[in-house]
Amino acid sequence: MVANFNLKFSISSMKEFIYGEKWLNANNLNLFLTVPIGYKAEDITADEILKVTVDLLKEYEVKFKSGYVKKRGTNRFIGYPIKEYLTNYNKRVPEYDTANLLNYAAQKVGVYEMTEDFYIYDRAIVNQLEYELITRISAHVEQLKTKYNKAVYLFRMDENMHRESIKSEKLKLHQYGSRINRADEKVEFHLQGFQPDFILFLEDSNFYFQIFIEPKGMSGDRFVSELWKQDLLLYMTDNQAEMEFEDGVDNVKISGLKFFTANDGQHTIPELLKMTELSYQKVDEEIDLLMIGDSSVPYSTEVDDKTFDKE
Repeated sequence: MVANFNLKFSISSMKEFIYGEKWLNANNLNLFLTVPIGYKAEDITADEILKVTVDLLKEYEVKFKSGYVKKRGTNRFIGYPIKEYLTNYNKRVPEYDTANLLNYAAQKVGVYEMTEDFYIYDRAIVNQLEYELITRISAHVEQLKTKYNKAVYLFRMDENMHRESIKSEKLKLHQYGSRINRADEKVEFHLQGFQPDFILFLEDSNFYFQIFIEPKGMSGDRFVSELWKQDLLLYMTDNQAEMEFEDGVDNVKISGLKFFTANDGQHTIPELLKMTELSYQKVDEEIDLLMIGDSSVPYSTEVDDKTFDKE
C-alpha cells in the first residue's frame, strides 16, 4: 500500500525484449519447475511447459504495466477499497507448499471449513504454519472484540487473487526510511516489494488498525535472507510518526509484527496482544478446524457475504 516512484528502462524493439541480456535473454533462459516428489522430466508434457511459459510472461506483463518490477518505497501510504481487493479465488491444493520444501510436514497444504466470521473467507486453503497462525488468533478473537467492537477480521492475502492483475503490485510494501533495524543493525536495501500473507483488520469507534502478519516456515540461510521483510514490518511499528496517509486521514494506524514461526517461536501472538493494548492471556490456542480437502485438486474460496462491505 506504499506509494512509490519507479525505476524505468527503455526498450527499442521486440527482438531486444526477447533476446536482450537485460530482458528475457531467451538464448540463455532456463526455467526451473518445482514438481511433486517422484516426478521425472518425461512426466512433464509440452502443454504444461507452454502453460508455465505463458504464466511467466503474464506475470511480467503485470509488472511492466504497473511501472516496472522494482520500486523505491516512501513513507506515504495509499488506501484502497477493501472490497475491490479481497476477491473470490481458485487454488489448486498441492501435496506440499512448493515455496517451502525443506519442511514437508509443516508445509503440507489443506482446505479447512471456516465457520467463525472473523475469517472473511468460507474456506482456508493454507499450509500447516498458516493454519497454526489462524487457530492461535482465533483463540483471542473474543478478547480483541471487547476493545475493537466494530470489526475484527483476518484477511488472507493469497497470491492467486490478483496474479494476472496490476492490483498484485499495488498492495506490496516497500522499504523506506532508515536502514537501521530494531536491533541497531544496518539493513541491506531491497527494491522489490512484498505482500504479507495476512492482515488483521481492527476497528473501534475512533480508528482503523491494520496489522501485517507474515508466517515463515523456512530456516537457516533462507530465513536470514528474508529478514529484511521483518525489519520493514517492525520499522513501520516503531516509526508511526513518519507515516503519511493520502487525503490526510488521521484515523488509521498501520503496524507489523515479527515473522510468525512454528509453535510461535518468536512470541508473535503475545506481541500482537501487547500492540493492541490488551494483556496476553494464556489460553488453549490448539483449536481444530474441519479439514475438507488435502489432495491435488482445485478448490475455490469466497468472501463471506454475511459480514463484509468495508471501504
